[in-house]
This record gives sequence, structure tokens and C-alpha cells, in this order.
Amino acid sequence: MATPAAPKHNRGESTAAGLTPCLGGGGVLPRQKLLRFLAGPDGQIYLDLNHELPGMGAYVRPGLSFLEKAISSKALENTLDAKYQGTAADLHAMALKVVEKQLLNRLGLMRKAGQLMTGTDKVLEALYQGKMQCLLVAVDAAANTTKKVTLACENAHAKCLTVCERSLLEGALGKDNCTVIGLSSRANINEVHRLATLWHGLKGLQNKA
Repeated sequence: MATPAAPKHNRGESTAAGLTPCLGGGGVLPRQKLLRFLAGPDGQIYLDLNHELPGMGAYVRPGLSFLEKAISSKALENTLDAKYQGTAADLHAMALKVVEKQLLNRLGLMRKAGQLMTGTDKVLEALYQGKMQCLLVAVDAAANTTKKVTLACENAHAKCLTVCERSLLEGALGKDNCTVIGLSSRANINEVHRLATLWHGLKGLQNKA
């Protein structure tokens, strides 16, 4: 990613209440629920997924319709003082790819650290024993599996999120049977939750679990 431009005033920066308006008409939300875009010195627009690069940021709620409005209204270009040559679909595809990659990478690191378990029965047993803090369900899981896991999490007062397709999860983790995944690390769950929420917005999905 190119180095962003020097900081400038951003009409999309946080309000007094600590919330930030979406340039695509998606309301005013906490920053962690928004995509942050930056303009590089090459005039291109980049996604700063971790909200950590210096420079002026433009914030858009994840979702194709919000990106379309931010581009068609010129709000994104005007805020960043940059010209965007692509389409909203291009920006949406890029953002989805970046979010999905970071989510899968995070899960891969958790597997290596021994903070992740796969297999529906094993994960549910660990949940009942209080060893799992959050359960993930593949977005293409069978409806009865999703319902079963959702109910188990409600009873255990644990977080439950639907995430990427099973094939992507299996590829990232190097394991079979990744329809249901248990997470035991509190330190990583908030980040997984953030990324999963952005992923859902970009996919235009309601959280099943």
C-alpha cells in the first residue's frame, strides 16, 4: 500500500460523541464499524483496514450501496482530494478481498497459537465446559447446524458469528471440518468480531448466528 497523503481536514472525522458519519449516507457509527479510505501521493485511493496509517481518512459503511453513493456524490473524492478512476464495484471488491484476507489470516494465527478448535461436536463440548469464548459458523453451513450452534451460544452466553464459506476456512486453517470453529482467546475475539462485522456488511448479509 502506498504511503498516504499528509493529514488534512476531514469533514468525515469523529463527532463530539465519538461517532463518525458515513460518506455514503449510512448514518453515524463508531469508527470500527466503518471502512477507512486514504489517498496516496499517487492519487490512488486505498483501504486502511486497521485505521492506523497517518493522513486524512474518509469513512464509509461497508456495503456496495454506501460505496456507490460515496462515489456518485463525489463525497469520497472531495474528502480525500483525489480522483477515483474505478467503479464502486471495483472498490467494493477490493475492500472485500482485504477484509476477508485479514480475517482468515487472523484465524490462521490463532490456530498456530492453539487458540482455535474445529469440529462441531468437539467445539460444542468445549463450549459447555466454558473453554470457548466465541463460536464461528461458516456462512454456507446447513440451517440446522447454524440453529444448533446459535442456541448453544445463547445458553452459554457466548458470542456467535457467521463468517466465510467453509472452503475458505478450511484453506486458511489447513484442516477439514471447519463448519464450526471455537475461539478461546479473549484477546483476539474483538478483532475477529470487527472483521466479521465488516465482512457481513460488504457481503450484504444479516448475521445468521
